[in-house]
Amino acid sequence: MSIPEPPLPEPSIGLVALVRRLFEVSFIRFVIVGVSNTALGYAIFWFAHRTLPAFSSQVVSYLLSMLWSYYWNRRWTFKSSSNVTGEAVKFFSSQIAFMFLSASSLGFLVDHLHENASLSWLFTVAVITVLNFVVSRFWSFKTA
Repeated sequence: MSIPEPPLPEPSIGLVALVRRLFEVSFIRFVIVGVSNTALGYAIFWFAHRTLPAFSSQVVSYLLSMLWSYYWNRRWTFKSSSNVTGEAVKFFSSQIAFMFLSASSLGFLVDHLHENASLSWLFTVAVITVLNFVVSRFWSFKTA
């Protein structure tokens, strides 16, 4: 009589589910919207930075890009049908926090450390984009 082998331990269901959700269709759409949003945001930042400090340029850029992002992420990325008011409050409150985080980062890197504005902008946007997707997917557009 042989003793049956114990089953192999399953990987963390939470982690596996999280990875699956991050790479679903909504992530691909988020990247597409993000690329268009990034191009728009950089163009606005570049023109504004000709006359304004990096911090102020990023605030102007982020505010305008935020409207573009909300529309396309709500309608196309996450196909949300939730209450617009509640969802907009979540989205815009998180985006305002990201705006100040990114503007502060750029103000520090460009205005104080005198780093290259374009490279600093790309670095900042890359970090903010990852944080933004997680917050958008799991909080702002949670019911999508």
